[in-house]
Amino acid sequence: MGEWPGDLRATDAGPVGVAPPTPVHRRVAKRLLRAAVDRGLPGTTPLDAHLVICGFPRSGSTLLQLVVDACVHDVCSFVGEVEARWAAQFANRNHRWLLTKRPADITAVDDVRCWYTRNPGRAVFLVTVRDPREVLTSTHKGYPPSRGYYCEIERWQDVHRRIRAIEADPDVVVVSYEELTGQPSDVEARLGAELGWSLSIPFERFHERARASTELPAIDVGALGGVRPLQPPPTGRWAAASHRERMREVVRRAPEVLSACRHWGYTTDDHWAEQL
Repeated sequence: MGEWPGDLRATDAGPVGVAPPTPVHRRVAKRLLRAAVDRGLPGTTPLDAHLVICGFPRSGSTLLQLVVDACVHDVCSFVGEVEARWAAQFANRNHRWLLTKRPADITAVDDVRCWYTRNPGRAVFLVTVRDPREVLTSTHKGYPPSRGYYCEIERWQDVHRRIRAIEADPDVVVVSYEELTGQPSDVEARLGAELGWSLSIPFERFHERARASTELPAIDVGALGGVRPLQPPPTGRWAAASHRERMREVVRRAPEVLSACRHWGYTTDDHWAEQL
């Protein structure tokens, strides 16, 4: 007898004589599954919410993604950054929760909202914030030192405007990096009250089940500095003498940083800026 096309073998294509699905077959099967899920057919899991992690860069978005992925039951997540709008349209919906992380999706909030007004499920935006002074003096281990400060002042200003415009909306939950690392049980309680999900382990134990660093893209490993237990970050690193010129430039070009620090509770006055 002649060989099957492609010399299929049980070790790499299932039983001998059963051709593997082609890309076209896989796409059709995926569309059929999505349609079955959206119609609520038996044996499927309707999507409750698409959790869209977005916000300031260097504010814990990768960490929050790993925490939710490790601790929450029935999550469809991804390795690295995936556009929320793409995932809403094409990702596997046969889970209660769909999780995407991409700080720049703060610019796509209206588009994602619009998608879910016409399709099953809902979007919940987990917006990450951090002391603006730390964001604007942060570097990234995934990039060479020649890049300098990771977040451009103009980018911070744009993200700040967008967050302030939506942070009080009912589908938005603001998560600060400082709270996530220092009081994870408080973040867990707030998100649990909002979403009504069930956990397999508490947030503070996420590192026991989180993806290993070897499974993550190099850019995420650089952002995290490794997977380890949650602990509060050192405070006041922005005040180092090496950052003084940077902070003077920030205050000069983006004076709204002062009100942002007060607004999110990082300061009660502007005395810190007067000392630069």
